[in-house]
Amino acid sequence: MDMLSPFINLKELAEQAAKEVADDGAPTEEVDQSYPLASVEMDALMQMYRDCRTKESAAMRSWCTGDDDDLYLRETNESTAFCPHGVTTHPCTGRILYTNRSSKDDDAEFLWPWEGLRCDAFTDPTTVTHIYLPDESLYCELAKIDLSVMVSLEQLDLSGNQLFGEIPAWLGDMTMLRMLSLAENQLTGDIPSSLAGNDAFEQINLSSNNLTASTLQFFDAFHRLQHLDISNNNIELQLPKNLFASGFLRSINASHNAFNGDLPELPVFQFLESLDMSSNLLTGTIPPQLSLWGREDPHDPDENSSLAIVDVSNNLLTGDLPLIANQSALQRFNIHTNVFSGLVPEFPPSLHELAKPADFDGNRLLCPIPAVLLLPSNLTCVCGDGYTIKSTGATRNSLSLEYTDASDDSDQMIPASAFTELCVACPEGSYSNSSTGQKCRSCPPGSTPDITSNGRAANCRSCLPGTFANESASPACTPCPPGTFAASVGATSCDPCSPGEFTAAQGSTSCSACAVGTHFNSTGATVCASCPAGTFVHAEGEAECLMCPRGSYQDEAGSVECKPCPVGYVAPQLGHVKCSPCSPGSFYDVNIKTCMLCRPGTFTSAAAQTECSECENGTVAEGVGIDTCLSVAAPGWGFQAATVPQIWVLECVHLVRKAASRPASALRIVRWLLLGRSSSLKVQSKQSCVIRTTLLQIVARKSALDVSLLPSAFFLVALNAVWPDLERSTIM
Repeated sequence: MDMLSPFINLKELAEQAAKEVADDGAPTEEVDQSYPLASVEMDALMQMYRDCRTKESAAMRSWCTGDDDDLYLRETNESTAFCPHGVTTHPCTGRILYTNRSSKDDDAEFLWPWEGLRCDAFTDPTTVTHIYLPDESLYCELAKIDLSVMVSLEQLDLSGNQLFGEIPAWLGDMTMLRMLSLAENQLTGDIPSSLAGNDAFEQINLSSNNLTASTLQFFDAFHRLQHLDISNNNIELQLPKNLFASGFLRSINASHNAFNGDLPELPVFQFLESLDMSSNLLTGTIPPQLSLWGREDPHDPDENSSLAIVDVSNNLLTGDLPLIANQSALQRFNIHTNVFSGLVPEFPPSLHELAKPADFDGNRLLCPIPAVLLLPSNLTCVCGDGYTIKSTGATRNSLSLEYTDASDDSDQMIPASAFTELCVACPEGSYSNSSTGQKCRSCPPGSTPDITSNGRAANCRSCLPGTFANESASPACTPCPPGTFAASVGATSCDPCSPGEFTAAQGSTSCSACAVGTHFNSTGATVCASCPAGTFVHAEGEAECLMCPRGSYQDEAGSVECKPCPVGYVAPQLGHVKCSPCSPGSFYDVNIKTCMLCRPGTFTSAAAQTECSECENGTVAEGVGIDTCLSVAAPGWGFQAATVPQIWVLECVHLVRKAASRPASALRIVRWLLLGRSSSLKVQSKQSCVIRTTLLQIVARKSALDVSLLPSAFFLVALNAVWPDLERSTIM
């Protein structure tokens, strides 16, 4: 970049400015036509002239300083000298300020301005804005030339000289300085952080010196920086992200240093035209956002890019190359001598004719190489992921292929033009990559080849949850069958669902709990079974159904609860499908919720009763659980109710026990003989009991029967047969 515009005619500028002000009607001040230069700036220029000028400093021959003792002036013929002896001129206008010449030449007013300077006529006094002295063989210690007094200096180019020493700290105080070039000198020491005092820098070029750096973090102060060149120095640092902080960077050159470590996360450079990070010790990968660089709107892929040069050669970078097809202005993409291992990306049209095979050499790029790089070239490539190299003993048409066991990098490289002849795809279920030495390896159980979009398998991919591969070299993972699942990646088999769980679909990653009302009591269920009638399940995930508790029932399958038995009905065991009514002769006790037998003297003739009824007069329920009361006399043979002392009953019982064939039944016999409705005795006296007992003995002997088993009507018939003439009145 040309840092110095053509010299400006100060007189013309001043007159033009005065005219513009006059046209506006504003009062004007008279311009000092001598344009005096600030004395401190004149002194600084004179110091540079005295301390740095050499015989080869061509531009400074025009610097007329009036120094007659100058060695170089004495060596110059007067007729060919730029500056006559004893003449001092104005650095900016060339006006003769002082002269020791003869009077015959006094009529000359101007010679020429000092070459390499540019001034500002609108400051009072006049100030220097540009110093442009590249390749002038200047030789001095730069730090001893204090240019900080030049308050308007915007550009300083002292490149291509023999300046030595450290970069002066006063550069950070020159807050108007926008462009600084000290390239190709002999400067040493650290790049000073004092530079950060000037945030107006737009261009910094410190290349081709012997500079070092303890830190470059302060570069984030240069928010306006557009061009940065610190190449060809001795900087040994981990590449800092701060170096790229400016959002206006157009060119970056940090090549030929000893920057190390991974490339930092770089911003999306909207205006970048050139990036040169070559010949360092950088590792990591080229950021994929390179495809977005050079666009004011990085999200608009159709916008033309300004990026023209990318050079990351001679580093230790790895990984795949970024996409560059949409970098419409790209003219050079140099990646040689790294460890890149991916495919060469598609080129933009601008690179098709300019691409150089040498820019891609020295890597482990995958075959095939784009045709534009093949001929003529000696490029080599690796057969690549999913491929291996056919052994030299095998021919292209061999049915059985031998695969190399290459362990050395050189053994894996082939001429890029021989890809189709030497590279063979790995068999199904296997893969290859650089870590396998491009030898095909079978994927272990639980994984299958990870086939990329280009059909290659660089690695194995673990089976996803819900799938499995139980053998090595499986071409694909198999979905788990119904009733099984695989919860994690890399499964070699599927697990059956636990009891109480199921899965009906293929490829399940988990089993579902059986719903309420259902169960499954073994493993591997594809569907849960409904609980049968008499059982229930009120929670999810149960393996067994629960029996309905006593006092309840369930007549439907798949129930979540049991129904209570209605009043009068009982379910005395577990698991009833229906409730049973209390049978005749019993009643439902609501307190203990069970059936109870009716007590003597009471009965129930129907089922599901809640209480027993008392026998009517003339009938009797002779025991517990009676469903019908029996008559105690034949029709017409009723008894008159009378109350008899209890002692008579006891005496009668004693007599019956002695007479009856079953003494244990004595009480029943007495009740049969003597009692009627309301349990009232139907005898008039103790004598009546004795008479009846006597008759009982006679009947027992005559009939050889247990009269306790006979109905009362039979007893009366028998009694009449024995004593037909016996008056009933005496008996009854």
